Amino acid sequence: MGQARAIAFCLVCIAFVAVGSPAAARAAGFGAYVEYARGRQTIDYERIEEDFSNDRLGVGLVADNNLSRDHGLNVRASLGYLMTRNTVEDEAHGGAVDVSLGYGFLRTPRWRLWVGPVARFQVDVYENDDADVTDLSVGGGVRLGVNWHPSPRLSLAPSLAYQFLHVRETIEDDLGKDHFDGYEHLVVLRLSVLFRSAGDVFTRVVEAP
Repeated sequence: MGQARAIAFCLVCIAFVAVGSPAAARAAGFGAYVEYARGRQTIDYERIEEDFSNDRLGVGLVADNNLSRDHGLNVRASLGYLMTRNTVEDEAHGGAVDVSLGYGFLRTPRWRLWVGPVARFQVDVYENDDADVTDLSVGGGVRLGVNWHPSPRLSLAPSLAYQFLHVRETIEDDLGKDHFDGYEHLVVLRLSVLFRSAGDVFTRVVEAP
């Protein structure tokens, strides 16, 4: 748990440094997102492995330091709430930190198409009459995103990500506390709505001869 919290703290720090720097603050977007995630999780309970399918709905806040400029790189960071339901009809509530580094390989005044690595930390807390179960997950993958600018200050930004997460599950009941390890394949479909600062506008970069 300590290592997972340290990784989440590092992700948040990287995001705030990248998005909150003086240069980025003059050219950045801030807003909200909604997402649906579908995961296939495997947990090793020592004597047996069990598979679960997880459906997650998430909402939260998102920031990006380059939504529309003619510059190759962008950093997108988010922090949000998750509601999870698995195949045994258990329901969990938790949260997620998500940081993407993107390269805009198609950039126009109206569109930006980008792809790059993404890191994620999430927690799911299940509570029932028999035991309290907490899943801490950390990992990464790749995200493909589109930024569409329907107005000078507004951007709509759908994205699709695949991630592979390591899972540490803690089960606490009347007999004590046990820890189990596993992994999850996660696909995340997200829609972000961001309002851009005055400096986040498309200006063609002209290289010096």
